[in-house]
Amino acid sequence: VLKELTKKKKKKKKRTVINGGITISHAIKRGLKSVRSLTIRKGYNYKLKEWCFPNLVHLHLSGLLFTEKLEWINSANMPHLRYLIVDSLHFVSDSRLVTVLHEFDESIDVVKDRHGKLTKSNKETEFVNSILQSCPNLLALHYTYNGTTASLSSSFRWSFKPNRSASRKSLHIPSSVEWLFVQNFAEYGIIDVSQCKKLSGLDMDGTSLSSVRFSTDVPQKIGCIAIKYLDKKRGTREEFLSSIENHTQLLLSKDDRIVYDFSKDGSIILTINARSETLSYGNDIRLGLRIDHASRLWFYRNDPDNFASALHALNYRTPRLRPYFHSPLQKEFLFRKIVELANTDIEHVKEYESWFDIELAQWIRFFGVPQEES
Repeated sequence: VLKELTKKKKKKKKRTVINGGITISHAIKRGLKSVRSLTIRKGYNYKLKEWCFPNLVHLHLSGLLFTEKLEWINSANMPHLRYLIVDSLHFVSDSRLVTVLHEFDESIDVVKDRHGKLTKSNKETEFVNSILQSCPNLLALHYTYNGTTASLSSSFRWSFKPNRSASRKSLHIPSSVEWLFVQNFAEYGIIDVSQCKKLSGLDMDGTSLSSVRFSTDVPQKIGCIAIKYLDKKRGTREEFLSSIENHTQLLLSKDDRIVYDFSKDGSIILTINARSETLSYGNDIRLGLRIDHASRLWFYRNDPDNFASALHALNYRTPRLRPYFHSPLQKEFLFRKIVELANTDIEHVKEYESWFDIELAQWIRFFGVPQEES
């Protein structure tokens, strides 16, 4: 709709709506002020440079094909953007190919190599960095790296192949980000969180342990790091565990859903007289509990009778193969614990809760809970 209206505006800038005498431009701008959440999916080369979303909070870019950066995503056009989701992006080097495909003009043969790659190098990380640099108020980023290049045959059918030639680049996370999810970034780059001032939750899926760059100047107090494949490559694992000692307070192994206590005094996870797990590396040993067990003890922490009952059950019952939660509130265990540990601004917590009310950012609300359980 916006694209069509943009075309009309270019043809006749003073065009008016008959039943109101309001210019289309004015009507669009007035409508854009009410947009809080925007998803752009399965499209080509969006160029909404003329428009701004002054009250936009959430932006989701998915399955898009680009020839250039989105200059309209910036702090001037989206001053209140707080939550960004990026996935399935593709890039091409020649805008003519997109134009031909979009207009279905099969009479123009612009493809010499019927299956040639349209990108010589991967621009995806650079593109995402450009957005992050332009959004100084961002609180949460959910990014799934695509890592493919686009090919177009003479019959104008797109195909996508992994880009093995892409050089490793750093994904620079801005200092304002408090919640970060990154997937499939293992062999393609470095996740640089060294500038993050209050990183509450860092969730890595399909991302290598050595792909994270922490601050070397001062210890970071990350609330919780969640990662898969913790037991793979023992040497790398021990190096990673040693490197996060001064940077995180909790570590969640997503393979077995165990939360380990990395605080200096080991007082975060209640493991006294409870069935606990151990994580050893070098001369250090960290204690942990399965996330559902830890959440139950936390949930009943101010209820002595139920706490004692839950503790007894954890010690003497055969553990379930999958995490089990007695109530929806117990699923929020890590989120509530993390914002407490990170001393998160109360206004930010209220903002997150407003997202949850409209089904946004459920991965933050149920941080660490298996997707099928959330």
